Amino acid sequence: MPTLLYLSESDVRAAFTAHVAHASQHAAFTALGRGEALLPARLLLPGRGDDVAFCYAARAEASAPAVSKFGSVHAGNVDAGLPAVHALVTVLDPATGVPTCVMAGTTLTTRRTAAASAVAMEALWSPDSSGRDDVGVADGAGVGARDGIGVHVAIVGSGVQAEAHAHALCAVGGEHTVGRIRLAARNRASADELVARWHTTKPEGTPDMELVDTVEQACADADVIAVCTTSTTPVLEATWVRDGALVISVGSFSAERSEVPSDLVAQARVVVDDRETALADNGCVVAALMAGVLETDSVETLGEVLVRDAAHADDDDDDDDAERHVWNDDSPNNGVMNHGPAESDAGAHGERRPRVTLYASVGIGLQDAAAAVAVQEAAQRAGVGTPLPL
Repeated sequence: MPTLLYLSESDVRAAFTAHVAHASQHAAFTALGRGEALLPARLLLPGRGDDVAFCYAARAEASAPAVSKFGSVHAGNVDAGLPAVHALVTVLDPATGVPTCVMAGTTLTTRRTAAASAVAMEALWSPDSSGRDDVGVADGAGVGARDGIGVHVAIVGSGVQAEAHAHALCAVGGEHTVGRIRLAARNRASADELVARWHTTKPEGTPDMELVDTVEQACADADVIAVCTTSTTPVLEATWVRDGALVISVGSFSAERSEVPSDLVAQARVVVDDRETALADNGCVVAALMAGVLETDSVETLGEVLVRDAAHADDDDDDDDAERHVWNDDSPNNGVMNHGPAESDAGAHGERRPRVTLYASVGIGLQDAAAAVAVQEAAQRAGVGTPLPL
């Protein structure tokens, strides 16, 4: 008789380490960029007020396991001490279609989202972007703060995604080693709790988290800004964001939510998780399109960036430095640099050079598919989980 492996939230937390999460998301977006992944549109079921249920399904490729996630977003849960997102994930055997694993999806959703942001930071921001002399940390140096030397990170929000992003970004290391974290949040009590928890759970050598009074203070001199809120209106202003910065937005997961203002989007190179999904459901992208400050064909995807950068690296490793500052004529966002701050207002074809980069994430089923398969494999190796008869 076939058995079904059940993984609880604690099982998923044990198996879905930062390394496993990062590798799964890099693989997911690479597969998407190569055109190998199967990603149907997500299903949204509105509920009371802003509550929404959702269903995702995807495969990394035709021969990979099919994975489905069914869950909900209830922002009011935070006030009740519950996660805003709950979900259940099912994995099917690729050969027989028999369910092989079912797992709690809250931790999986949280960590795969933050891990994708870490992948985006690696792909979209480099020390050359900062304009600072003290940002560079040698490759292979590992994780560790050096009195502010390294990437300056601002986090806006105090929920589970804010905490997950602090962990995921600090786990990257190398030239992306985080040297400073500033936090700003509307809910001061929740922010105080996050800072206290961070001081006891942060990896050894990573910086403390500094709680500041305003978002503007958090963003001052920040290289990477992670906006992790459920706000329906912008929570930062374009003038608070330095040239060359990377802004990560994970809270605009529906057309009605826009935590990043359109005037900042107008100044940005815009990279999304999935173009079709973002054009319909990412609030800050939709608002910028409606305001006429963003063109559909200027939106890139993270998968395209990863595949293109890998191809460039394979073609000629010696040209890495040059690639960071040339216009990419092969991209759907023709006239946008791969890396680094703008040096002038006009590109080779007369297009405006972006002042900042925006990674706008809605969240897609392929992320869950890659994460769930990775979690199942890790759990099986570790002997974690409860086998159940079907």
